[in-house]
Amino acid sequence: MNDSIYNKLNELAEQAGCSKIKESYNEVRTSMLNKTIKQYAVLGDVNVGKSTIINILAGEKKLPVSVRSNEHGKVAFVESEKNNCRWVELSTSSYVNDDLAAQDSPLWHIDAAVYVLSAVTPFSQQDVDAVKSCIAHGVPCSLVLSKLDTVEESEKAEIVAYIRSQSEHYFGTDSLILINVKDEEATRQAVIKEFASAEDSTDIRDYALAVSYANALKEQITANYNSAKEKMQLVSKKEAQAKISLDAEKIAWDSIKLGIESRKLKLIDEMSVEMNRLYANCIASLTDKAMLAKSPKDWWKQSLEAEFSREIVKISNSIDRLICSSVAADRDWLVHTVEQKFGSKLSADAEGSSARLDTVVFGVAPESLSCTRLTKTVAIAGMTVSSVALCCVLAYPVLAMHSINALYWKVAGIAVAGTGYWTFLETKKEKADRQQCLREELAKYILRSRDENIEVLKNNIEYGYKNMCISAQDMQLASSKEPLNSDDKKVYDEFRAISEISRRCDEIVGSMLSEE
Repeated sequence: MNDSIYNKLNELAEQAGCSKIKESYNEVRTSMLNKTIKQYAVLGDVNVGKSTIINILAGEKKLPVSVRSNEHGKVAFVESEKNNCRWVELSTSSYVNDDLAAQDSPLWHIDAAVYVLSAVTPFSQQDVDAVKSCIAHGVPCSLVLSKLDTVEESEKAEIVAYIRSQSEHYFGTDSLILINVKDEEATRQAVIKEFASAEDSTDIRDYALAVSYANALKEQITANYNSAKEKMQLVSKKEAQAKISLDAEKIAWDSIKLGIESRKLKLIDEMSVEMNRLYANCIASLTDKAMLAKSPKDWWKQSLEAEFSREIVKISNSIDRLICSSVAADRDWLVHTVEQKFGSKLSADAEGSSARLDTVVFGVAPESLSCTRLTKTVAIAGMTVSSVALCCVLAYPVLAMHSINALYWKVAGIAVAGTGYWTFLETKKEKADRQQCLREELAKYILRSRDENIEVLKNNIEYGYKNMCISAQDMQLASSKEPLNSDDKKVYDEFRAISEISRRCDEIVGSMLSEE
């Protein structure tokens, strides 16, 4: 009848690793179901007359009887061949004990019981617990009142009424058997009749044993679940703390990266400004050197490449100093910041961002750099003609023996001065045009080289700062990439398994209790 329940409980016990509980309960069940002789228990507190009643039932003095407490061990039994049964005397401590395992209780092997109360002893809580224990084990239990003949006649009715009311209150029945052990035959008949009227309780006790089995499993599974939950909570707490730490590290690292990025952009801006200044100076210097040459065109062909190479070396050295000093300062800042925020030593190496600036291959010199310009030739010719004319004007009066008119002097002076001034202006304009032509032609080649070199240096700086940060970045990202270790994973797996077992146990226990 209860086989399906035990099959479920046995399967659950195997999954939960409770094989000892399983073996213990199945052993008790086998012993209970295969019992060949009925066992009837006489229960009660000390010195209530249990041994006297058993001796009466057996028809001879099998157990010692005295006026003092006679609890000789937890279990005493007397076999009766005549009634094919065994009378069992149980001390209360043998089946009502918080330290006693449920499957070890002797009540599982009792078919029926009578609980003996003494008329001279109050109805105690221990009596209540003892009878309830019988009911919990599925054992039919009747109340027997003895020693009623030892109290005053006037008190008998009051004692019986009180015990009946207590029985009704605690057990839902006021049935009470009154005996007088001095009348042995009447006592024997009353008790044997009560045992005989008790229905076969095997199925009930088998089910009660299953309930006890389920509760024992639930208790053990709950303990396992709580233990697994505690471990899982510790792991979860550790992971939460690690996540908080990781988040803090990420925030700190993001702050460092922003700082490095800001410093890198600042260096690029400074480098670009410095490059513009240096290249402007280079153009001005080369223009001045060309203007000092006898022939700018010849200088362009013969000296420009060498002069620019010398200038580019100066520019490279200046840019090197700017970049190297800035990178070194930023590297020191990075090392200090990482050690301060992460508490880790860091070797932040950066490749030297030396400026390897490209030189320029200049084309053919423009024709506008030629020194033989038409305006200059005309100016010189005009100056020559004016000078000759003036000399003629001055020489004619002397040769002709005439006086010199003041008007001649004025005209001659104005002609000479005008021609000279015009010649000066044309020469100055020609020089300015030649200088502007030089500057524009040089800028056309050099500034293109500058733009290309600025891009190269930007990439160089980017690469250098990336290398500088890579070791710190790897250190910070290592914890975020760390996988769940095997022990922590095992804790999670165990918790999931025991949670499923606990759920199934609750279902089984709930189903059993709903059927009671």
